Amino acid sequence: MRSLSHPRIWTAKALAALWVALIPAVVLACPACAGRNDGNNLRTYAVIVSMIFIPFVVAGVILQLIRRLESDSSR
Repeated sequence: MRSLSHPRIWTAKALAALWVALIPAVVLACPACAGRNDGNNLRTYAVIVSMIFIPFVVAGVILQLIRRLESDSSR
């Protein structure tokens, strides 16, 4: 097991820190918030919530379909 002071690990950590420090904040912002100067409103929160929850909904639907197909094929 490598120690945390290993040169490769130190270099990777330094490069990651440099990457985060050099990326402008606008690039890290979500699409609903990037480039906006007015405050957050309900629509902004709705977009953010939908960007977070839609993948979970899609994954849940796909899992249900797979389970249903597996139960039908085992009969």
